[in-house]
Amino acid sequence: MPDTMRGMRKVRPNSRMAQALGWLVGVPLAVRLLLPACIWVATSALYTVVPTGDQGRLMGWLEATHSSLRVFVLDPPAYPVDTVGASALLWVLIFAAPLITTAAVADFVRATVLSGEVLAQGYAGHVVVCGAGEHGVVIARRAARDGHKVVILDVEAAHTGLITHRGFQAVVVRGDMTESVDLAAASVQTARHVFFASGDPLVNLRGAGALRQLTTEGPEVHVLADQAVLNDEVLSPLALCRDDIVDQFGVAARTLADLDVVRAAMDGENGRPEVVIIAFGRFGQALLRELQSRGPAQVSVTLVDRKAKDKALVWNEQHPSSWRIVGENGGDGLRWANRCRPGDHPPDLVFLCLDNDAMSLRIATTLRRRIPHLVMVLRMNTELEDSEGLVTCSVPRLFDQALGSVLSRRNP
Repeated sequence: MPDTMRGMRKVRPNSRMAQALGWLVGVPLAVRLLLPACIWVATSALYTVVPTGDQGRLMGWLEATHSSLRVFVLDPPAYPVDTVGASALLWVLIFAAPLITTAAVADFVRATVLSGEVLAQGYAGHVVVCGAGEHGVVIARRAARDGHKVVILDVEAAHTGLITHRGFQAVVVRGDMTESVDLAAASVQTARHVFFASGDPLVNLRGAGALRQLTTEGPEVHVLADQAVLNDEVLSPLALCRDDIVDQFGVAARTLADLDVVRAAMDGENGRPEVVIIAFGRFGQALLRELQSRGPAQVSVTLVDRKAKDKALVWNEQHPSSWRIVGENGGDGLRWANRCRPGDHPPDLVFLCLDNDAMSLRIATTLRRRIPHLVMVLRMNTELEDSEGLVTCSVPRLFDQALGSVLSRRNP
C-alpha cells in the first residue's frame, strides 16, 4: 500500500509480565517449539544429577524424561534440595517452563477466541474502514471519537483482534478489501458505514464493487477517490453514485482556494498572476482544478515535477482554458528553488504539494531566503503554525473536519 502506515500495532502493555508474555507470543512458531524442547531436555538431564525431594534422590533417565513434562503444567515431581550450581539452574527451568505454556495458551486464545473475525461478528451498526493507511487511520479515529465501534480491514495488518492504537480502539481483521469473503469477515453486512480508504482509488472502487456483489442494501458506502475524474459510466456498474465518492484531496483544495492569502495572490490586480505548483500528483491536480474553477481568466502556472511537461500537455488538452500552464521537468523542487534569483520576476504564489514534510520545509526555507516576501502554501502532515506569507495545509486534518457530516449520514 502506498499509504504511510503498514498495519496496526499494539500499544505496549503496562506490566512487565504482560510485556514478557507479549514478547513470547510474538516469537516465531519454530523458535517457540525449539525453546520448550530445549527446556524439556535440560530439565530431564538436571533431574538425573540434582538431588531432589526430602530424601535428595536422583532420578533415572526414563523417570526424569517423563517427570520433566509435568514442570510445564505447574506440577513438578520434586524440587531441588538447595539453590546452588545445577540446582539453581533447575529452579530457573521450573519457573520458565510454565511461562512457555502460558504463552502458547495466550497465542491460541488470541488466534481463535479473540481473533478479529470472531470479534467483528458480534458488531452491528459499526464503521468498517478498509485500508489502515494515513487516511484510514483518520477515519477510524474520528469514528471512534464520535462513539462508533470500528472494524479495520487491512491486508497487511501486523496484528488482529481488539487493538488500541493512537488513542482509539478498533477490531482489526486481516484481509483484502476486494475479496467478498474478507469483507464478510469484517461484518460489512451489518455495518452502518463502510469506507474504502487505500491509497489507490482503483483498489477502492474494486472493493466497493465487491461489497455491492455481497450486499446491495445495508451500509453507507464511501469510496476515497478523485471525484472530478469519475462519471456515471464508471459508477453505475458498481451501484455507486457521486455522493458515495469522498475526495480527500478535493476537500483540502477547496479549503486552500478559499484562504484570503490565496485569493489576494490570485486576484490579478497586478497583471497575470504567476503560480508555481511543486509536485503535480493527486493533491496538486485537485488544487489546480479548484483554482481554475474560481480564479481569474488570465493566470500563468508552472508545474515542477518529474514529468511536468507531459503532465502539463495532458492537462491543457483535458482542461482547455485561457490559463498558461507549462511544465518544468526534473522533479526536483529544491533545484528549482536554488535557481530562483531576487532579480528575476518572482512568482506570486508557490504551492508545495509534496508528501515529504522535511523536503517541503527545506524548499520553503530556500525560497524564503532568496525571495523574502513570497507567499507559499505547504502541504504538511505535521501541524505547524502559519506565519506571514507561509501557510501550512494538513490534508488529514482538513479531511477529518469533513468527516463529521459523512459519518452523520444515514440510509433512508
